[in-house]
Amino acid sequence: MGDNMVLRRYFLAYGPLYVKVVISSLILMIIGATIFQVGIYYVGVNFVLPPQKLFQPLPPPYSTYVLSDMATYKMNLTGLLEICRYKFDTSGYISIDITGPSDALIEVTLDDLSTGKTLYSLITHGGETITIPIEKPGSYAINMKPLNRGIVEVSIVISYYTLREKPEAIFAKWLQAMGLLIFGIGFLVFLASPLVAAKYAESAYSLAPKEIREELANLGIAQLHRNRMKETE
Repeated sequence: MGDNMVLRRYFLAYGPLYVKVVISSLILMIIGATIFQVGIYYVGVNFVLPPQKLFQPLPPPYSTYVLSDMATYKMNLTGLLEICRYKFDTSGYISIDITGPSDALIEVTLDDLSTGKTLYSLITHGGETITIPIEKPGSYAINMKPLNRGIVEVSIVISYYTLREKPEAIFAKWLQAMGLLIFGIGFLVFLASPLVAAKYAESAYSLAPKEIREELANLGIAQLHRNRMKETE
């Protein structure tokens, strides 16, 4: 009998508030899931997890390659020479146009400066254009050396291309992030709904003027706190 009375008092005090909190949390989760789905609609299954993906451009077709820098060199290649260094903030590619004797063989290498490893090594003729992909951000060095001649006079034009995200892709990624955040808040509120309802009811009763506390209690607001408040007065 005592347990039934406690349960009855709980539902009188917190029932309506608990339902409101639960409904509010479900609404938040629905809104969050809807916004997330809109983001997925624009950029497919390119989720923004882990969070650092928010600040990295998505691959084509959601991004385009743009020319970010260009450098021209004219020199005599005599043995292995470091031509240039460049830091990529995104993935991209390097286009190298070498003008020189057509019968000259030139080895071109790309080194990752963070590891010291050679990522690409290829042999080209003077007068050819080569393309080297850059798969991840980082600092890289381009080296060249002649293979069948002691000295090779060359003109080199190096173009650096990086990814630039399309505006709609940026918008869609942040929609995904916002949707996940709203859904997460709604889910946390749902898990803590009994505590939230109890704290809200207690605050509503405690902060109300003394003359209307009894009226609030009779309406089922903070019924459980009425006796405690009377004892402290």
